[in-house]
Amino acid sequence: MDLLREELHRAIVADRPAGASTDLPEHYDEHADAFRFIRDVPTDWEDSRTLQGKIGEYAVVARRDRNSLDWYLGAITSDTARRLTVPLDFLDKGARYEATIYADGPGADWRTAPDKLAIRQQMVTAGDQLSLDLASGGGQAIRFRRFCLPSRRSIARLRAPNRSSAGHFHPISGKPADGMRRR
Repeated sequence: MDLLREELHRAIVADRPAGASTDLPEHYDEHADAFRFIRDVPTDWEDSRTLQGKIGEYAVVARRDRNSLDWYLGAITSDTARRLTVPLDFLDKGARYEATIYADGPGADWRTAPDKLAIRQQMVTAGDQLSLDLASGGGQAIRFRRFCLPSRRSIARLRAPNRSSAGHFHPISGKPADGMRRR
């Protein structure tokens, strides 16, 4: 589990194109929710930002997925436990996000309790701040999944009758499917 916990936050901070977690097979089933994060982390980033850091001490990095509106944050620390306050102003203004936070669990320490992992979710916006409690040798990984409310135009399209459902019209062009014009 120690390798898994490190893999979560290092997948964001270290910018490895493809992460790999090596562990005993039974740990994959025991920690399926954490492995889901590893599976979901993109390998191609649209934007990368170093939010905080001190060489040899700690780093906080945020990255936006090239193929979605999601952001990921990774934080790591040296063997000194610390609390960091991170403004979320890198997120899109006016948008709401569901943050899934993979954090060091209570009592986590890289020497004595490397397997302590806590996972929680909360709603956040660009105006919020998160307090990150990093255990000795630990870190956090966070996925920010953007909530997109449908626009009025898309709601109207969903409510409009589907002309192509009767089989008479081409679904893209809207022209008669048989190629003949209607009189």
